[in-house]
Amino acid sequence: MRRFASAALSTAVSVTLLSAVWAAVPAQAATSAATPGYTGTVFLNSTGTVDGNGFVTLSGTYRCSVPVPAPAPSPFGPRMVRLHSSVWGPGRAEVAVCDGVEHTWVHRDRPERVPLVTVEKIQSGAELELWESTGWPVITITRLSADRKIVDLQAATS
Repeated sequence: MRRFASAALSTAVSVTLLSAVWAAVPAQAATSAATPGYTGTVFLNSTGTVDGNGFVTLSGTYRCSVPVPAPAPSPFGPRMVRLHSSVWGPGRAEVAVCDGVEHTWVHRDRPERVPLVTVEKIQSGAELELWESTGWPVITITRLSADRKIVDLQAATS
């Protein structure tokens, strides 16, 4: 029993420390080494909403740009910058508009979690990623920017 309690405590401390590190990662810009010149930043708002059915709404802003002149098309398929946000499970994603202008994003999703998400503080994140087809069926994903934090969920107004 003592060994089990020690292992459980060790696991709890590890998860807590990892959660603190994960939540403390600031939004940052990065340049893809695979495809030079692609840049981006993403910001996740520190508050979100949750409705009575467990649907969570997260929002924020992003900005990305492609090099000028744009790189030659890949012979294996298009390059795409993807904006992704999640609470638990796969989350929501969309193709980002990379024109150098700041854009607002809003994602609404019902996380795959039982019991349902309620008014609470949750760990969440948003990422801006460059997806490149490097040969069927291989896709290279390069993170341009990420913002992870504790989000305070408030009750959604009807």
